[in-house]
Amino acid sequence: MEETFLIAGLGNPGKGYAATRHNVGFMVLDRLAKRLGAAWEMNKKFAAHLAKGSQDGGTTLLCKPQGYMNLSGQSVVPLAQYYQIPHGRIMVVVDDLDLPLGTVRMRPGGGTGGHRGLDSIQGLLGKDEFA
Repeated sequence: MEETFLIAGLGNPGKGYAATRHNVGFMVLDRLAKRLGAAWEMNKKFAAHLAKGSQDGGTTLLCKPQGYMNLSGQSVVPLAQYYQIPHGRIMVVVDDLDLPLGTVRMRPGGGTGGHRGLDSIQGLLGKDEFA
């Protein structure tokens, strides 16, 4: 059975935010979509830009919510529910101002660190079982 993974990149929509550190989630997903050969499409149902790619027998669903970051859960959680993606197959890419620029940290679960976008997702999921 093919596994589906959801990777959400958080940021804020609009040209004023496009090249800011706060939009690193969008930037990472743009690079990933390019590597997967996936095209972005606006999905009004989930208020997000979505792209889908396949690799190693699995499907990767990419999501860039188009509301403000502190409301990201309103796009990410219904999308995960619609595609029946278990919490353990959801990854969220965000900026972390506590880390030096260019540093990447993978943290499966363990709280939001006060990040409002992660707070929104965790609040609607009801768990922190996502990376």
